[in-house]
Amino acid sequence: MLENFYWIILIPLWLALIIISAKFAGYNLSKKNTVILSTLSTILTGLYSGYCCFYTFFHAPVESTFNFIKIGNLEFNLGIYIDSYSSIIGLTISVITFAVYIYSAFYMRDEKDLSRFYALLNIFNSTMLGFIFSPNLFQSFIFWELIGVASYLLIGYWYKKQQAANDAKRTFLIHILGDMCFLAGFIIVSYCVTDLTQAMELASLPFSELKIIVVTLYGATTPLLYTIVCLLFIVAALIKSAQFPANSWLINAMSAPTPVSALIHSSTLVLTGAFLLIRLFPMIAMDRFSVFIILCIGLITAIITSIAAMVQTNIKRILAYSTSSQIGLVFVSLGLYSPTVATVYLVAHACIKAMLFMCSGVAIKLNRDSQNIIFMGKLRECMPVVAICFIIGALSLSGIGFCGFNAKHMISDLFCFSCFNSILFGLISILTTFYIFRLYFIVFEGKNTSVFVGEPYKLTPLSYKLIYTSIIFLAVIAIGLSLILPAGKFCIIYLLNVLTIVLCYFLYNTNIKLKKIPVLYNIALNGFFINRIYYWGETIVYKYLCVTASFIDTYIIGGVEYFIKLSTILLSKIEHSLQTNNFQSYISYGVWTFILTIGAFISIYTFLMQTFGV
Repeated sequence: MLENFYWIILIPLWLALIIISAKFAGYNLSKKNTVILSTLSTILTGLYSGYCCFYTFFHAPVESTFNFIKIGNLEFNLGIYIDSYSSIIGLTISVITFAVYIYSAFYMRDEKDLSRFYALLNIFNSTMLGFIFSPNLFQSFIFWELIGVASYLLIGYWYKKQQAANDAKRTFLIHILGDMCFLAGFIIVSYCVTDLTQAMELASLPFSELKIIVVTLYGATTPLLYTIVCLLFIVAALIKSAQFPANSWLINAMSAPTPVSALIHSSTLVLTGAFLLIRLFPMIAMDRFSVFIILCIGLITAIITSIAAMVQTNIKRILAYSTSSQIGLVFVSLGLYSPTVATVYLVAHACIKAMLFMCSGVAIKLNRDSQNIIFMGKLRECMPVVAICFIIGALSLSGIGFCGFNAKHMISDLFCFSCFNSILFGLISILTTFYIFRLYFIVFEGKNTSVFVGEPYKLTPLSYKLIYTSIIFLAVIAIGLSLILPAGKFCIIYLLNVLTIVLCYFLYNTNIKLKKIPVLYNIALNGFFINRIYYWGETIVYKYLCVTASFIDTYIIGGVEYFIKLSTILLSKIEHSLQTNNFQSYISYGVWTFILTIGAFISIYTFLMQTFGV
């Protein structure tokens, strides 16, 4: 199986090509066949990833590459690299993709162009697996770019809606900054390593030789340059993983269909930045300043996005802010020198958040596509199974039960080296508990049931089966992970989280009226105005770019055009005046031209000799 592991990347890609080519040929696969084939592809990739997890548990990592580009002595390879990190994350992606494919059959059942939707999902799945199992940084960058393109197409799936199209373009443009940092870091590291070692096979920076690369880079650069290289990769990672100050793109990306949010905006796309840092952690760990920056980014993001999530009224925005906050804890784990804990929490959060997004999609459908939680209520009476699964996800996310309890306990152990850090972790945990159970009590237990837009959405028996299959599957995974991960211990934070749930019950399930502090409420509601700062920056930059372009077009390009015009007219008049029909005149013109040309060359040569000694 390991010799044919390329199949894990090619299977979903081939399926996407089949769907697209059939569409261009004028034959559309039926919705049923599209869903079945796509689901089977995720089962196969899941089996491969599961086998790799089992294999790498007992054996050393496996690498298989082939030469892709050779420029002189430089060699850039593609292939696969199977170790514990890639196997676990690859299996997680396959599991979540399987659930999302089934769920999409319910959520997108009214879409006329369902084949295009599944083709894009398969392309994204293929690029994600290609990135996770990359054997070197060269291939990682290639699939990093392809992931950005696939996510752009999925965010803008409803491209006829102006908002969706604008959000897709804005997300793509923000990601370009991270892509440039990634490319710059790769070029610097590759040049330094190959220049010092003269080992051209290291040009693609293979992960299997990462220790040699780190030592070589550290010796070939100054401390400042080494820090700059690490910061370039950190910037690329924080943009892709929606961390402060680049977390606003994830909020805008919520205009995508809910299955897209469940797949790429909660558990896969935002995972790539953190996974890049996990891969390069031996390099980054050598620079204490870079590790400190990662820690600060994670803490700031976890706190401000949790505060923003506490006051949002859009159900998908709440979960989007939650995603940035929880990935922030992954960055915190890396900042505390524990890539293993970061990986564990990535896996746990991916399953939890994908399930919560699916539950939110059901609430949106039942309320005629309204995403405002104020217009929702008593969903538990309509679909009690979904409510139970949401409770499982909420308890896990807050660290009270199931896999979240185990994973959060592993992070809390990292914080215990000082009282201040324990307080910070407790604050983040309490904020998380508050916003997720506020969401539960309003949507599933609330009393605002009279504001449906039209009649409630009608669910067919097949829809119930698809919903239950996908959501229950992830709920079982969340429960099963709690049996695999190391057992956590009860502490004071656990008690505070329980008290926070009780507080949410009295605030949002009784007649208590909350008084808002307008200034603080507006700051939190607008996400600390990070998005508006970006809009302001875009407006200013766009304005000055337009002014600059207008100046260049009018005075530089236009001036050159006018000069050419005048020169042509002048030369034509001179040439016309020289037409004398006298052969002797033509000879004299040639002699004078030759003399002036030789004189010009002698003058230039003399000037260069006297001035520069050339």
